[in-house]
Amino acid sequence: MAGVDVGHELPEVDPGEALKAYRNINGDIRKLISFFASFQIRGVCNRDELSILQPWEDFFNRRSRNVDDEGLKIYNVANRKDTLFCIATLIGELPGDITQHMDLILPIITLGIGDVDPSIQNWGCVALRALLLHLPDQAIKSFDIILEALLVQCKAPLFRRPVVKQNVAETNRQLAEIVKQDPGSLQVFILLFQRLGDTGSPRSRRFLIHWLVDFICDDMFRSLPVILVGLFNMTMIPNTAARDAWMFFKPMTKAREHIRSFREKVETGNVDHYVSANVCDTVSVVAQIIQKPPSEDAKAEAFKWASVMIKRFPHKVLKHDDFKTVLLQDLDIPEAHFLMGLDIAIKGSDFKAARRHLFKAINHVKEATIAMAIVAIFSEKLEVAESFADIAYTEGWKEVSRMKESVLSTVGQMKEDSTLATFKVKMPACAQSHTTHSQCKLCYMFLCAEEFATLIKN
Repeated sequence: MAGVDVGHELPEVDPGEALKAYRNINGDIRKLISFFASFQIRGVCNRDELSILQPWEDFFNRRSRNVDDEGLKIYNVANRKDTLFCIATLIGELPGDITQHMDLILPIITLGIGDVDPSIQNWGCVALRALLLHLPDQAIKSFDIILEALLVQCKAPLFRRPVVKQNVAETNRQLAEIVKQDPGSLQVFILLFQRLGDTGSPRSRRFLIHWLVDFICDDMFRSLPVILVGLFNMTMIPNTAARDAWMFFKPMTKAREHIRSFREKVETGNVDHYVSANVCDTVSVVAQIIQKPPSEDAKAEAFKWASVMIKRFPHKVLKHDDFKTVLLQDLDIPEAHFLMGLDIAIKGSDFKAARRHLFKAINHVKEATIAMAIVAIFSEKLEVAESFADIAYTEGWKEVSRMKESVLSTVGQMKEDSTLATFKVKMPACAQSHTTHSQCKLCYMFLCAEEFATLIKN
């Protein structure tokens, strides 16, 4: 502790020695902490309070001025430093006793961390690091309070002072190492992120994104809607910050990177188990971003998110209350039209309507060409089927095979309550002259349609 530059002379009385003397006279630790709290909050105490704490009398007496009957006036900045120094010493010397008085200890530390004076901020971090070292369980229990105090501190005007900045960074690192061992800490952070994710301070945004990176894990995807709201809000520069817009560029860039990385992770399908619980909420968030985007880049990214959610969870997206009104009519999302076309085709109710929806997706969803050809075969529009087969084959055989598997995979998730009639259209006459490896385009589309119908029937 002595090696930390706190910008003021250390106390003349050793707190460790004073603590031993205090314990020898069976002093009340809670009275001692309450005494420190009075200094931290009010900067004053009366003569009777000081006499109760005799071992600390000299410790604070050297700061005194204008002693009179009303009380002992203490220089405010100086005694707040000394208070935090003593609290750090108490935690190191009596960790077992301190746990009983966290209701007093924690406010003293958090007030110090959030102080406007950088040297007091520094001592607040010193006291907090003592808590992390000696009482990690208490730090986990009070994680939300500590994290919010650090967030307030990062917005302080003098935060850029190098010594303070280094000490805060080390405190954050130690706190992250401890709380990541506790599963409940993730939810605590998510709640804080939800409450403060749209903050207008660039430093607060950097702080929250830094912690988001520390917590990133598969389990975080259970709270994907909350995370997306916060990150998308961070891609917008507040109107009130026009003069300081440059300060928002770094957190804004980081937020965009994380939005993209989260989307790519969802796209792989590796986190389906975690995302699936909140599909509708996630789709609602994405739809709101598209309707009222913080920026054009955010709108483009939200469209990509809508596409991914429709592809990964078609059956759940179809059940979304706003699927037809928002995704189809208002936003006119091509992937939504593709999904709607397949849904109508599966039910076998209106192949014309199915083709209409699929046609709107043709230029944006490659799989729509295969789906269009299959639906055309069901409705006996062979010329249409052949035309779209030609379009599909311009992508090459491997891509045609991939698109077919993608369509069948989507259908496999959507086939509940299907009423599609038994496959009735006969194969073309030319099919008899083909081998397995030399089918014409139309014959291959017929086989795709047969697989489509068989998949639904089974």
